[in-house]
Amino acid sequence: MIGYWGYLMFEVNSDWWQYPAEIERTAKGRYDTYYPANTVDRPRRVFLGADVGIMTFTMYLDQRFNSNIKDLLAQFVIWVNEGVAGELVIGTKVYGHNKWVCTKAVEKFVEVLHDGIIWRAAVEVTLEEC
Repeated sequence: MIGYWGYLMFEVNSDWWQYPAEIERTAKGRYDTYYPANTVDRPRRVFLGADVGIMTFTMYLDQRFNSNIKDLLAQFVIWVNEGVAGELVIGTKVYGHNKWVCTKAVEKFVEVLHDGIIWRAAVEVTLEEC
């Protein structure tokens, strides 16, 4: 097992192929701008605290190794629309201080066969710490 987010397992073996790639982690700070009363001084930035963490990655799916890609793609939509939160683990490391929600899932049908069978797909996933 590579890791997991909530109910989504990241795993590769001879029967199952579902893994994240191109993982990016974004850490940001929250700032406000302070404008001094006199117009000679430059504006100053005031640190307000840490912003929510953001993780983005692409999930690659292949019909040869996943029983039903359409079901998993539908599940991503449910997770986004219902605000499902889950712990994010990659390897043995837990990421973030809180759980993560999937705020965006962009589906890409890489290869579609007759009768609309999705043979290969990629999902660009955005998780935000809540």
